[in-house]
Amino acid sequence: MALPEGQQIAAEWYGLAPFWWGWILAGVAIAAAAAAWFLPSPNLLAPRPQEARGERYRLWLWLAVAAALALHAPGFLGEFNIFDDYRQIHWEPRVNTLTWDNFWYLLTQNHKGANQQLMFVSFQLNWALAGKVYALWYLFNWLALVPLLLLVAWVGRHVVVDRHAAALAALLFACSPIVSELMCWVSTRNHLYGLMFALLSVAAYLEYRVAEGRGFGWLGLSIVSFGLSMMGKPVFLYLPLWLILLDVYQRRSTWWWGIVDKIPYFAVAFYSAWRIIYAGAGRALIRPQPLGGNYVNTILQDFNHLVEYLHSLLVPIQSGVAPPFNEALGWLHVKGTPMILALGFPPAASLLILLAVLAIVVAWRVRHRDGLPLLWLLMAAVTFGTVLNIPNRGPAATFEYRYTFSAQVITAIWLADVAVRFVRGRLATHPTWRHVPVGLVVAYVAWSAVITNLNTQAWRTSEDFWVRNAEFYPHSYYAHYYAGKAWQWESRNHAAIEHLLLAKKYNHKGDKAVFKRLGDNCYYVKDFKCTAENWKRYRWKPSDVSEKYLKRFGEAGLAWDAKKRKLVPAPEEEDPAPEEEDPAPEEEDPAPEGEDPAPEEGDPSN
Repeated sequence: MALPEGQQIAAEWYGLAPFWWGWILAGVAIAAAAAAWFLPSPNLLAPRPQEARGERYRLWLWLAVAAALALHAPGFLGEFNIFDDYRQIHWEPRVNTLTWDNFWYLLTQNHKGANQQLMFVSFQLNWALAGKVYALWYLFNWLALVPLLLLVAWVGRHVVVDRHAAALAALLFACSPIVSELMCWVSTRNHLYGLMFALLSVAAYLEYRVAEGRGFGWLGLSIVSFGLSMMGKPVFLYLPLWLILLDVYQRRSTWWWGIVDKIPYFAVAFYSAWRIIYAGAGRALIRPQPLGGNYVNTILQDFNHLVEYLHSLLVPIQSGVAPPFNEALGWLHVKGTPMILALGFPPAASLLILLAVLAIVVAWRVRHRDGLPLLWLLMAAVTFGTVLNIPNRGPAATFEYRYTFSAQVITAIWLADVAVRFVRGRLATHPTWRHVPVGLVVAYVAWSAVITNLNTQAWRTSEDFWVRNAEFYPHSYYAHYYAGKAWQWESRNHAAIEHLLLAKKYNHKGDKAVFKRLGDNCYYVKDFKCTAENWKRYRWKPSDVSEKYLKRFGEAGLAWDAKKRKLVPAPEEEDPAPEEEDPAPEEEDPAPEGEDPAPEEGDPSN
């Protein structure tokens, strides 16, 4: 019986071990769920009253921030990301042309249909100060890490058992591998702004809850901050659901008022979603054909991706699911990723793992009266809705972790709470084992820091990184596609064609972009047959058909049919006429023109 595609890849690299590992992990998850329900509450995680010494907390918080800045300092040695940074900064006339009209347009208009006004305005200001000096662009992101971590601690302080866990949460979030992308990828600044203002909105709302009845200033700040987060990146549309979950977690008594004060948040969310749809970004959200071939297969694929998503939230190994999206394991010379293992699971095993995780957090809430794990799972789950906002993709194609930074925030808060309970539990007073809890926490933070730094190294040498990933993931469409893209930026077109041909071979999802890029590289090496073959398979947009491309189409023997909106063979009868009209110049000056054109036309591989 033929195995599914993911299991075939896993079988090639690992034998059939991933298939059996799926059932083994499912069994472990079920046993853990049973233990969470039947075993007594472990004294190792016993809560302890908060300490009143605020000075000690502030000291630990600033030490965490300083450590985070040191961790991300190697990013200064990098360079611009060869893909989106160049495209969105250097190639944007409204960004790198410093005029008041451009600044006002970027601030007030829905540029590129993306609702990212704050990002483009900061690009304008950054361009005025930094120009093309990458270190100065990185400095802005690096300094923005300080208020971001303070906001993580501010939100965490309202839900953790000990305020010192809030400082640890800020450090754990800074050591999350995905944050290296937030720092090193200048074009990801939209997510930076969106996350900062979303966290400010949550923190201000929690302060309003503390001072309920007289804290409407905090409520106003929260609503305004939520609106600003939509101007950074409109992916935090689920924030009103977060606030409802926090109300339930903190047992808000006036439920009717809890509904009324959410109305402004939902209004902002609906308005932002309407702007996205009005701009045309939402037209491709509904696919005529599901990614898995049918809806059942698509849902089964989602189970596998969700397992890997939860795994990466808790165990810092990578920052993305689909290789080579910022995959640190490539730098450790490990072939394959946990993603391959997850894809190799039987879907039923993945479903059992997910149900067991849900059973564990429910048991912890009911049996041990600790609702934070359940809050963590639910808050992380609602962020999946933004992944569905990726046109033509959805979770069955790839998880974009940049869309779910907030899930990493709540995970850091929960892990910090568990760590502080563990360190201050009864084991800490044992004469022999009292250093074990602290050692485990330090080891976890150290491992996270190492992986995050490896990701920083990967981003700051992006060309080499993408090409290297193609060696570690020989069956991956994405690995070969981005390797070809990197070589194209380096004008090494023959090397780019090699990788793009492999990407074309493993293009199981029918991505059109590989045909355009393969045609482009064939054009540069003057292989016009390859050019025409691949360009015709790309679905050209009217905005792509510029005068420059019309000229290139003609050289490749193609013409653009505006009515049919596709490429067709160029008419053959148009070329001989000019040659017959004026034969005299060809006879007058045969020597200069006879040397160069003939080799070019006779040897298209030159």
